[in-house]
Amino acid sequence: QPRHLTGMHYCFELLTPETIYDAAAFVRQHEYRCIDLAEQLRLCLYPDYAPRYKKAAAVYACPQRQTCPQPQKICCGVLLFSMYGLLFHCIDTDIPEETVLAFGRFFLGQDFPYTELHAVAGIREHTLLFERVISEAAHIRLDAAVDYYLMRCIKPCTDTFFQSAQAKLNAALNTALSIERATENDLAELFPLQLDYENTEVAYEGRPINPAVCKLSLRARLTTGYIYKVSADGHIVAKAGTNAQGFHWFQIGGVYTLPAYRNKGLAAAAVAHLINTHSAEAHGFALFVKTANTAALRVYEKLGFEQCGRFRMSYWKAGKDPFYSPENSAVLDKRIADIRTGKNISEHELIEE
Repeated sequence: QPRHLTGMHYCFELLTPETIYDAAAFVRQHEYRCIDLAEQLRLCLYPDYAPRYKKAAAVYACPQRQTCPQPQKICCGVLLFSMYGLLFHCIDTDIPEETVLAFGRFFLGQDFPYTELHAVAGIREHTLLFERVISEAAHIRLDAAVDYYLMRCIKPCTDTFFQSAQAKLNAALNTALSIERATENDLAELFPLQLDYENTEVAYEGRPINPAVCKLSLRARLTTGYIYKVSADGHIVAKAGTNAQGFHWFQIGGVYTLPAYRNKGLAAAAVAHLINTHSAEAHGFALFVKTANTAALRVYEKLGFEQCGRFRMSYWKAGKDPFYSPENSAVLDKRIADIRTGKNISEHELIEE
């Protein structure tokens, strides 16, 4: 696929059972910056095709006929509005800004269900453009926006992180350290850590975390996902896990240490353990760090992560938060279980059951 899309005109198409393979092939090439989107497409395709979104479209670059007798369309961008109110995007950064805006207007036209829109997620420059389109088209208010550094790691970590954490813990508290995969039996002990993490890193003014749904989400991830617990003398004091799995990349999230145990490298040891455990099955690992969190940025750089751009999440007043409203707890439960089992369930079944 050419990196410089010059001499092209562009067309926009809604995804079909045939063109979704074009979208998946494009997303695979840029997966580190859109793992949530990659996960949605992966679940549409495997084990059998089944659409798992409210709306999705691709932008194609097409050579001019006078320069190419048999022009072939090239997929160079994807927009996907999930069943849970999240608008994911992955678009070639070489596409002109006016084309990205036009793609947004095509996708976010009069038939778009704005009352169901909760958030827009993707690289910062394109999220900002879609914010413009949404504000112009629907006249709804941007509720909040958070900018992140996007970071990626493509190689295993050294064992020094566990050794360093063990030494610091011994010096301070004379306690033994262990890291292992958490199970559903750890739900009660992990829950206070997860709730504090979400209140600190996810919640914002006007959108509080619902504890019951937080616990439901954690239970589902413990059953079907990857969470690693760090224990000191048998008590869980830190954790790290994955919150999305694309075609070949894992997205790391939920990294947290109890306040009394911070600055000892426990979370770094958990992330290193996660990466080393799954490096054979993943091409790489990515995560987001709030731009103001310079301490976390330094830790991840020591782990081998590199900055690879800016990411932005924008939240909209029109839509309910599908993850933290109690009426949608059953939807959340099924979403996470479905992701890990690969089972495809219709939207009707998700809502009605």
